[in-house]
Amino acid sequence: SQNPTDSKLVAVNNGQGREMYYNKTLGIFNVESNTFTNLIPEDQVSMMPDYSEDGKNIAYSGTNNLKDEINNSDNLKLWQNQPHNIYEVNVDTKKVTQITKGNTFDFMPRHLLNNEMLFVRQDGDSYSLWKTKDGVETKLAESVYFNSTSYTNTWYYGHYATENVIDLFIG
Repeated sequence: SQNPTDSKLVAVNNGQGREMYYNKTLGIFNVESNTFTNLIPEDQVSMMPDYSEDGKNIAYSGTNNLKDEINNSDNLKLWQNQPHNIYEVNVDTKKVTQITKGNTFDFMPRHLLNNEMLFVRQDGDSYSLWKTKDGVETKLAESVYFNSTSYTNTWYYGHYATENVIDLFIG
């Protein structure tokens, strides 16, 4: 996610390998100086960062790092079944605030105006679209379908279909 007020700053997940359950940290990459600044604790992994409109905060989906489990063949299942919540980190202070607090799999956060945020929640084998503001979560749509078999097989790897789902609701 590119900083809307300073285009040389990009929020990225940094780490080796394709697996999202370990070695993925959120930070800011400065394309001008070729430097990376980590923003989140070591015991957490992140995905799908989104800058706020003012460039001061980054929302992301985060969960526990399974680095101690890297030789376990069930890592993906462990990762999928642990809570993934939406967090927001202040880029100056590195203060992390947990936005959603359920035992759910929340991902694809998108900042909106007026301190609101959209996100997708996995509901069993389907997905629903939610909005949150000041700690209050509101379900906007259920049984959201991602129109791509390759996406549903790799939904945990990136933003791939985010824009299509979000565009349905905010144009």
